[in-house]
Amino acid sequence: MFSILTGLKQKTQLMRAIWSVPTGLLIYFLAGGPWYIAPLLVVSVFASMALYGHGAHMVYDAKQFIAFSKNKTELLTEWWLPQAFGGIPDTTWPHWKVTAYNLAGMSFIGLVRNTTAILPLSAVNEWGALIYALTGLLHGPLYWLGYRINGKGETSEVVVGAFTWASIVLIFG
Repeated sequence: MFSILTGLKQKTQLMRAIWSVPTGLLIYFLAGGPWYIAPLLVVSVFASMALYGHGAHMVYDAKQFIAFSKNKTELLTEWWLPQAFGGIPDTTWPHWKVTAYNLAGMSFIGLVRNTTAILPLSAVNEWGALIYALTGLLHGPLYWLGYRINGKGETSEVVVGAFTWASIVLIFG
């Protein structure tokens, strides 16, 4: 969408910055708190995306995942996910198991990302911050849903982004 509107090539860090400013400010204006929480939320939302990769768990087509995904884990999942599932997906794994593997990985990454993003607010709005952090567990099913729509990761990003903002409004509004 960005490329279509601007004619520029999409850059990952730029997209993260574009997302983090309005998202951090939306949380701040709805949840309130001391003024210094606002810039901290913008930085923490950006950090939550810049620090943790999730690309290894975005493909919900077992054949494509096994054949084309270079990475089968991410930094946040390499130490536990293969052990929990008895290995890394290969051609012997049934589709449901590859899907469950990626759902678990993306859900865990979502939990860590949302926890990181909301951390500055946790001192002044404990329950809201906890609920928002826990919504990250839905990133796996939401990415799966987006992928089911048309088989593209970009659609999953839109679904997760829409859910994130809806969660913010419902939790803090």
